[in-house]
This record gives sequence, structure tokens and C-alpha cells, in this order.
Amino acid sequence: ITAGASAMAVFVNPCGYRLVFYPFEAMFGVNSGVGYVEEFASIDFHTPWGKVALVLILGTLLIAVFSRERWRLDEVAITMLALCYSLTYIRFMYLAGILLPPIFAKRVKLMSPYDRNSDQRRNNAVALAILLCLFIASVPRHSRYQNPATYPVGAVAYMKTNGIHGRVFHEYVWGGYLIWHTPESKVFIDGRWDPYAATGVCKDYWAAVSGESPQAVLDKYQVEYVLMPPDSPLVKFLKNGPGWAVRYSDQTSVLLQRSPTS
Repeated sequence: ITAGASAMAVFVNPCGYRLVFYPFEAMFGVNSGVGYVEEFASIDFHTPWGKVALVLILGTLLIAVFSRERWRLDEVAITMLALCYSLTYIRFMYLAGILLPPIFAKRVKLMSPYDRNSDQRRNNAVALAILLCLFIASVPRHSRYQNPATYPVGAVAYMKTNGIHGRVFHEYVWGGYLIWHTPESKVFIDGRWDPYAATGVCKDYWAAVSGESPQAVLDKYQVEYVLMPPDSPLVKFLKNGPGWAVRYSDQTSVLLQRSPTS
């Protein structure tokens, strides 16, 4: 009964059945927008992460060849799973970093076994204190979300001062920033990719920003404002066409408003 109720509860979400089926579509590459997300791209061996992956593969092969430790079936399965997913999606390099070290540690004995009698608590405490100080010193003192060169700080201040709110089409990475600073506005999309992909919003977003069918998308969602970087193709398209006027502009963002008659 519990299992059946849990399965039924999965369908109780704002997107309905589409959100339930989306993970399987993404897994098998059916109508998925995952290809647009950088962290879900395949490994590029010319990048630093690619070099890490290459070392990982060569290390696995060398350990398999020279280790005298017998491989168990579950270890082979876990290693293959980790390599498969980490090479397919950059995001899962961290998964390989979790799954593989215990398997490698049995075969690469770089340290002597732990001896409790030789443990020196005072030295351990000093080492931990140094690491803690380094961690505290490395914590950023200023939020990167307040950087005017990265986020539309000026445009948001202008929107608050002039009481501008409504349906806003914006740069993808600015969605969360707008939700936090202008909760009265209705953002088009934010970093929670999956619900938007399940409903087809991601496809429409890329159609607008790529210049494929920008006006059709803006009309479909009755967008009132567009907030994008100055060099965005969408900004250039709207500036050169009728029906849109620039309300605010700086080096980071441009805010355009749809004219009432368009």
C-alpha cells in the first residue's frame, strides 16, 4: 500500500505526468534539453577535466594489469559504471571520485596500515587547526551574485525604483537572482532545469535566444519585459524591430518593454 501510494504521489506536481517521465527521456536522450547544459556535456580531453579523466582511465588499466589483488564482480561493475557515466557527463566525474578510491586503495598501497599506538593526537589537532584556518581564509568575503559585471544589479535597482514587474524574459542564469530580488515579477526560467524541460519551456527559451523564432515565443508567453545582455541576438532583434522600447541599459544588461499596442 505504501509503495503504491508513493508511486501515485509522484504524479502530484505542477507539471503532472510529464515531469515523472522526463528523467527517463533525459536518460535515453528522447526530447531532452540536457545537451544544452554544459555540465552534462561529454568529456573533452583537451580540457583540465579531460586530462583528469585520461589519468583516471590509464590508472584503471594499469591497476587492472599489475595488481595482484583479485577483482571481484561487484568491483568490476562499479568501476565500469563510474567510468561510463564520468566520461559521458562531466557532472559525474565526482561520482567516479567517490566510487573508485576504495577500489584503488586496496591495490595501490602507498601508506602503511593504520597503527593506533603510533597515533599522535597533538600533531593531528595542530594539522586540523591549520586546515580549518585555511578553509576560513578561503571563504569568499563578497557574494558573486552582487557583482554588477555578472548580474543585472543596475537593472534590478531600476525596476524596483520604477515599480516595474510582470512577465520577464531574461538570461537563463539570472532567473534565481530575479526571483530573490524581484519576487513580484514572473520570471521565464531559472536554474531548476528539469521542470522547465519537462514542459517544453527550455526548448522555447533556446528558440528565442538563438533567433529561431523570438517574437513567436514572446507572444506565446505574453512577455512584457526582456532583460538580456547587451550583445544578445535577442536584444539586437528587438531593437531593430517595432513594438519594443529600451527602458534601461548598462554594460551588463538591457531592459526592454513591450509597447502597449504590440
